[in-house]
Amino acid sequence: MRKLLFTAISLVLLAGCGTQTAGGQRAEDVAPSPTMLGSLPHVNSAFSQGEETSITLATELVVRRCMAAQGFRYYPFGTSDGQQAVTTYTGFGQTVKEAQKKGYGGDPRNIPGYNNALIQDANTRYEATLSAADGARYQRALAGNPNDYLQVHYPDGNTEGYPRSGCVTEAQNRLYGSAKAYAKYQVNNWYITHGAARTAEVDPRVIDTQKKWVDCVKQAGYAYPNQMAMRNAALDPYAHATGDLTKIREREIQMAVAAASCDEQSGTTATHNQVMQEVINENLKGHEGALAEAIRLKKVVLANTKKAIQGGG
Repeated sequence: MRKLLFTAISLVLLAGCGTQTAGGQRAEDVAPSPTMLGSLPHVNSAFSQGEETSITLATELVVRRCMAAQGFRYYPFGTSDGQQAVTTYTGFGQTVKEAQKKGYGGDPRNIPGYNNALIQDANTRYEATLSAADGARYQRALAGNPNDYLQVHYPDGNTEGYPRSGCVTEAQNRLYGSAKAYAKYQVNNWYITHGAARTAEVDPRVIDTQKKWVDCVKQAGYAYPNQMAMRNAALDPYAHATGDLTKIREREIQMAVAAASCDEQSGTTATHNQVMQEVINENLKGHEGALAEAIRLKKVVLANTKKAIQGGG
């Protein structure tokens, strides 16, 4: 889970790299799977949603200070005035009470990576005021040399890369302690969680509960194949909305409550997490050391995150 979020954050504002856009990152780094439900169950090395939000904020604050040292402005993502706030995804599996309060999290345009087409934040506007030469210097200061990446190699043969230089990389290394520590955390978590989500998605028990969920929301007046489709339908109206968002927000909350109610009735998230836990338990056999090391590094990240936020970067 951390790999997905931090990979996304690490690639913010990379110009001309794949599907990167100013202010956004690769959709595949942040988009949940078709039936993504809840989060990794009972994995002490995984970060909670609240911790993810804090890590995102700390990263942005470190980047802001780093960019200022090089003569550039930088606003925490999604803000126009530098206020210290970052929105994150509201995961599936929330209770009805939580859905009544939060809906799906409200206007998603402040979520890094929600939809690249929606993002027109303060940094995008600021960069547009720079000359071509200064704009290139801005990108290099922020994202580093796009041709010089550190590769993290996973046991399944996949790799993940991020720039060796730039303010975003400086922030990442500041929180993890070093590039080596970051790579070690990702690989250790791979041993713990690999295959869990994929197995859960095709497990007959999960598929059965998903069908029950679809039937349930139909009775409530909604026709969506899975929870992600329903959430997207609830949030998409924000894309080009202006003025009063009250009606959009009310509809979003109604849909979130219906989805949560049906999730509880069908047991979809609970079953999904149960299957994932079975895979994780099997993965842990012989890899207890990887879990212990990942937990240790998690504590380091959280401690450094707290320091960064308290110090304003």
